[in-house]
Amino acid sequence: MSETTIITLVLLAGAVILGIAVARRARLEKPEGYDAFKKSSSSKSDVSVEALLTLVRGGQKITAIKRYREQTGLGLKESKDAIDELEASGNLPLLNKAVSAASAGTMPEIEQLIRQGNQIEAIKRYRDLTGAGLKEAKDAVDALAKTLS
Repeated sequence: MSETTIITLVLLAGAVILGIAVARRARLEKPEGYDAFKKSSSSKSDVSVEALLTLVRGGQKITAIKRYREQTGLGLKESKDAIDELEASGNLPLLNKAVSAASAGTMPEIEQLIRQGNQIEAIKRYRDLTGAGLKEAKDAVDALAKTLS
C-alpha cells in the first residue's frame, strides 16, 4: 500500500472513533431544560410551558414532543402540533382543551352516545372535545363504557 492510502485509512479510522465518542457523549448528556421539566411536571395536567419552550429553543424539539406526550397522554400527531404551536405562539392550545374537557367531569354527550351503542361516534366526539389521538380516545371511551355498564 502507498503512503497516501495508509494516511487516508488512519484519518478515516480517527474520524469514525471521534464520531462514536461524540455520539456516546450526546446520549449520556441530558438535553437543556430536561431537569427543569422533570421537576415541574408532577402530574399529567401539570406541563411546564417554560420547560418545553426551553427544550424547543435548545434544539430539542423531539424531546419536547416526547415529554409532552408522556405528560398529557396525547398521540404523536397531536403532541407535535401542540409543540409546533408552542414554538410559534408560546402557548399550548391542545393542553388547555384537554384539561378543560377532563375537568368538566363526566361528558354527558359521550355517555349518551355510548348508551345508544354509537361507540365510533363517541370516540369521534371525545377526540373533538379533548384533542386526544385515536388510541387514547378509544381507550377513554372503552373505560367510560365499562363504568356505565
